[in-house]
Amino acid sequence: MHDQKLLIARRRADIQQGGLWELPGGKLEAGESAQQCLEREIQEELGMTVRAGPVLAHCLHRYSGIGIQLLAIHAEWLHGEPTLSDHDRIEWIKPAGWYRKSWAPADIPLLAQLVALTSLPIADAPKAD
Repeated sequence: MHDQKLLIARRRADIQQGGLWELPGGKLEAGESAQQCLEREIQEELGMTVRAGPVLAHCLHRYSGIGIQLLAIHAEWLHGEPTLSDHDRIEWIKPAGWYRKSWAPADIPLLAQLVALTSLPIADAPKAD
């Protein structure tokens, strides 16, 4: 989070789940903590240096029978301007506005948890009839 906003990234159209938004990150490598993984992945994917902190939310998601554990980790942006490689766009959004985007399915439970944690009302969400 930066100024109470989430950094989100849209996957390039030519890769798996292209055009969908996600919380940036990646796969844990052997011997690496979740925080080290996030710091490395953000550097590799976006060219930004961050300091990863506590896990804020987590969920298990299944893609074609394969279970993956996703973690949302608070990170402090230290320096570096974002550059794009696996993504074609990035944005900083308020957590309560997440529903306005088309998301990778695995990220949706994490986003719902993050909204609950920030205690931000979804004042501008569409109203039910």
